[in-house]
Amino acid sequence: MTAAFTVMLGRPVDDFDPDREYVLYYLNSLSPDLPLSPDWEFDEDRSVFEIEFLKGSALAEALGARPDSNRVADAFRTVSGRELAGHGFTRSALTGDDVSVTVAHRVVTDGSLRDALLTAIRGRRGPAGLRPDPAERLAAVFPDPESPPPAALDIIGEGRLRAHVWSPYLDRPWDPGGSALRRDFLPGEPVGAWDLAYFGEISLVVTAVEPAAGAV
Repeated sequence: MTAAFTVMLGRPVDDFDPDREYVLYYLNSLSPDLPLSPDWEFDEDRSVFEIEFLKGSALAEALGARPDSNRVADAFRTVSGRELAGHGFTRSALTGDDVSVTVAHRVVTDGSLRDALLTAIRGRRGPAGLRPDPAERLAAVFPDPESPPPAALDIIGEGRLRAHVWSPYLDRPWDPGGSALRRDFLPGEPVGAWDLAYFGEISLVVTAVEPAAGAV
């Protein structure tokens, strides 16, 4: 898997500081609260919400946002779930026609880079998590990816695992970078980011933070 992660990141895994904490964020504009793997858990306190206020509200006032300002930035605020609760609000305040919200769920991992990447490719379930599973194969919902795995993944001798690492979700390989790298509202330093749908509707982002900064 070390070789696979090196391909995903575009640089050797050993280049990354083992003393930092690595965080996996999941963004899905189609179904924001639907996990991509049944073994995922979301850390709602440390998930991140980028809010664009379209009109005034109690939450806008609490966060100091000014949707009527001539400066676009004044209408935006970024908060964690914990910060939202600290102002006395719940997720229900992020619905309605007065806001537009980008949800970045923080997926629970052990804080290591390896576990963040293993979780990202739904690899923690072992062979049971590899695509296509029997139901997917029967339904033929996962055709062959658009391009074959790169030669760098040849070190993975088992063909199904090699194909899974290259295309773990949809009918196309990972798209490194893409729209996912533009999630500059996320805490930490971007380590890797991938779009999993044709127009960036689903993205995964791994960032590195100092351990003390893990409680966003």
